[in-house]
Amino acid sequence: MNQRATALGLILGLALGLLASATDIDLLDRLAAGVAPLGTLFINAIRMVVIPLVVTTIFVGVARLGNPRTVGKLGGSALGFFWGTTVPAIVIGMGFMTLAMTLWPVAVEVPTTVESAQELPGLLDLILRLIPANPFAAAADGALLPLIVFTLLLAAATGAVAEARRQRLITFAEDISAVFVRLIHWILWTAPAGVFGLAAPVVAGMGLGLLAGLAVFVATVVV
Repeated sequence: MNQRATALGLILGLALGLLASATDIDLLDRLAAGVAPLGTLFINAIRMVVIPLVVTTIFVGVARLGNPRTVGKLGGSALGFFWGTTVPAIVIGMGFMTLAMTLWPVAVEVPTTVESAQELPGLLDLILRLIPANPFAAAADGALLPLIVFTLLLAAATGAVAEARRQRLITFAEDISAVFVRLIHWILWTAPAGVFGLAAPVVAGMGLGLLAGLAVFVATVVV
C-alpha cells in the first residue's frame, strides 16, 4: 500500500471539495459528485472482506486453545480488559471533546427536516441479539457482535472435538484467512482513488465547517 499516494488522494479530494464548495462552479460540483462511486466501491470492498477475515482469525485463535475451559477463562479476562479500558477511554474522550468544543466552537448546520428518533433497545434486547438465530443473516446484515459470539462458540466446540478433526478445521480456516489477507492487500492498493472519492463529495457538500470540526477532533485525539 502506497501511503504517499493515499495521502495525495486525500489532499486532492479535500482540495476539489473545497473548491467546489467555495466557488459554486457547476462543473466542480458535478466532478465532486461524479467521483463519489469510487469511494462507495472502496468502502464496499473493505466491508466485503472484513467479516470473513474477522471470523476466520477469531476462529483460528480460539480453536487453537483446545480446552473450552481455557477459552472461558481467556474470554472473561478479555471482556474485563475491554470494559476496563473502554469505559475510561469514553469518559476521557467525552471530557476532552466537551472542552475542545467549548474552546473552539464549530458551527453545525441544522437539517430542515428532522427524522423521528428510533427507540433504543433495552438491555434484554441487547442480550437476546447476542445469539444470532441465523449467523449467515447476521453476516449479511453486518451484525458483527452476534457473529463474533457465534464464532467463539463454534471455535470452543471445535476445541472439544478429536485432535485430527480440530487440526483439519484450523488448517482450513488458516488458509481462508490467508486468502482474505491477500485480498485486502489488493484492495488497499486502491485506497488513493477510494479516499479521493470519499473526501471530495463530502467536503463539497459540507464545506469548510467539516474540516474545522475534523481539525478539532484530530487535535483532541492527539492530545
